[in-house]
Amino acid sequence: MHQKDRLIRIMKVLRSQSAPIAAEDLARVVGAPEPLLAEDIRVLVRRKIPVHGDAERGYLLEQARETFTLSLTLDEMEAALMGAVWAVERGDPTVATAARMVVAKLARHLPEELRPVILESERQAVAKLPTYDGRMMRQALRTRAKVRMRYRGLKGEVTSRIVWPLVIAHADEVRVLVAWCELRDGFRHFTLDQIEAIDVLDARYPTRRDKLLADWREYQERTGHRANV
Repeated sequence: MHQKDRLIRIMKVLRSQSAPIAAEDLARVVGAPEPLLAEDIRVLVRRKIPVHGDAERGYLLEQARETFTLSLTLDEMEAALMGAVWAVERGDPTVATAARMVVAKLARHLPEELRPVILESERQAVAKLPTYDGRMMRQALRTRAKVRMRYRGLKGEVTSRIVWPLVIAHADEVRVLVAWCELRDGFRHFTLDQIEAIDVLDARYPTRRDKLLADWREYQERTGHRANV
């Protein structure tokens, strides 16, 4: 059994204990000899995990200060880091800020094997983030509010649209806003990176959202313009 797997097992056992667990009992549950278990405990302590006790008195985890990171395998932690770095690069300002906090929290207890992932994210340039406030768009999606939007087309032309935001989806390798466009009197897929500004209006669009979704799916079948939710 690899040490990272033993550490995870030790943490799971200690979390379930309200009183010190004897070293021999902990070794039996984890499936490791006591000398190896003692070394694993020293590793946890060096990583600032609040494990108290010794082989004679037993071991106890100070629950109030327990960190969540060791409940993740290395693969899971790397996946979380990759997702957070992606969000720093591609998310709206609110999501990007939250993602930076996730990276910082994970970095505090990061195993040496994953240091290159953090270093790579720190070397990257400041992400090119959407200029509109993503929270406002999410609010409009939840409340069926109409949105006035400034949109830059592929040729650089900028138009003002009033749209009925329906859903955020994926089309090819980009994220798009699926919406009914009053200017074009039809469904359109707006690339999020090309939305320059939005203003959530007081007016709500008149059609039920489930009806619009059904009409949009029929539109995809008819035109072949695909976007995956």
